[in-house]
Amino acid sequence: MSISRKTGRRPLSLLVALGLVLSLFPNLPPPAAQAQSGAVVLSLNDSADAFISEPTGGNGSTTINVVAELPGGVPAGILRYDVEHGGGSLSDLPATSAADLTYQIGGVTLTGNEAAGTKVSGNLALSTLVDDNDVEGPEVFRITGRHATDMSVAVTPILITLVDGDNNLTLSASPEKVNENGGTQKVTVAAGLHHSQRADAIVNLDVGAGIFTTEGTHFQTVDDSALSITIPAGRISASAAFGITPVDNFTRYPWTRSVTIGSAYSGLDEGTVTAASVPIVDDEAFITPANTVNLSLDKTTVDESAGIVALQVTAAFPEGQRRDSDTAVTIRAGADADTAVVGTDYVNPSPYAITIPAYRAQASGTFYISITDNPAYNDDKTLSVVGSHPALNVNPAVLTITDDDLSIRLSVDAAEVEEGGGAQQVAVTASLPEGAVRSTATGVTVSVEGGEGDFAAVPDFTVVIPDHSRSGVGRFVLTPVDNSKPEGPRRVTVRGV
Repeated sequence: MSISRKTGRRPLSLLVALGLVLSLFPNLPPPAAQAQSGAVVLSLNDSADAFISEPTGGNGSTTINVVAELPGGVPAGILRYDVEHGGGSLSDLPATSAADLTYQIGGVTLTGNEAAGTKVSGNLALSTLVDDNDVEGPEVFRITGRHATDMSVAVTPILITLVDGDNNLTLSASPEKVNENGGTQKVTVAAGLHHSQRADAIVNLDVGAGIFTTEGTHFQTVDDSALSITIPAGRISASAAFGITPVDNFTRYPWTRSVTIGSAYSGLDEGTVTAASVPIVDDEAFITPANTVNLSLDKTTVDESAGIVALQVTAAFPEGQRRDSDTAVTIRAGADADTAVVGTDYVNPSPYAITIPAYRAQASGTFYISITDNPAYNDDKTLSVVGSHPALNVNPAVLTITDDDLSIRLSVDAAEVEEGGGAQQVAVTASLPEGAVRSTATGVTVSVEGGEGDFAAVPDFTVVIPDHSRSGVGRFVLTPVDNSKPEGPRRVTVRGV
């Protein structure tokens, strides 16, 4: 024997459909109570009639075919269909009224002989659906029935949703602003509706220039032909992102420039579109006025024999500082502290001007200096590249002229060594020419060379001539190889670099 148990649950398909309706229109009232035992149950011949759209561009009308399933024993007479608006005692319904629709009472005529389960249908004419041009969201009214002569006949009503054809669209952007010198910056646009709709809302974005702003001049043109946001049916918001690239034009503006993001949203009958605005922050408005210019060179050392030298001189403000007008810095060669002498070590060049444009950080120019070569030994010389400005302090750059006439003589303290004498220490002296003295120490790399197998290998070493000295001494150990063969003298070369 099997025992079945009635669950009292609705079929799954009905529950899914009911859940879909509630998710699409979360403001709807709960579904009508289950049919009373022995009551007339109303339903729609066409389930699509459960949602009626508010007309657009004027008033309209429609007819709904209502089906009545009879319980049996209903007396003869007219079963009239009626409409109940929300509000007042019907607080379970969102407020609809004659301002939204009017109707003509319809119904069906009963013979009194109908068996239980008999279905009869009749039309209910909604003679006027009003386009009220108000953004309200979905509204609900109830279709019920009453027996013309027997008021004891119970009727289970049905709910109809009046879908508002009016909506508001609001656009907003994040971040709330972009920086002029920030390059391409991601902006996320959110589109929000006043209330959800039964179909997807396609919002095509229109990116343009705000007041005092020119697209292509203050920000790079945005191809908005494919920029759109889809708000799914039953939802009230969605978002999309794109890039805004401001143009850093090194100009200080007294007004705010901005990018506007709007939409000619075609899903609105009546309602408004609120556009988003993204200000462009002018980086020149936040600079620290400069009072110093620093000079630098693309090369800091040149050889005495270089001839005419092209120096790239850069004039730059300290980090984060600018000026709101062009800054012309006059470039010259030579300063009192230099060791290079004009006319002897270089030819004095004509002054040269470098102009830093307003709001720029730096500028560069080419400065030509002719270096004088002479056959005499000289210490390295310093030459300053200096600048001047009537209102600013200019820090110079220094060029070093290296002498190409330096000669160093190496000598050793032993003219010869014995093959069988074992390891012997040899002193190497590095000397500058008579009268030559350098202000810096001079290092000479020394290598010891000879025939293969004549002596044990000697690593390279350095002899240093101290600053302000003419000579320096270094030492190495020479170990001849005693091969017991009669041979002539063999040469050991001490070479310096």
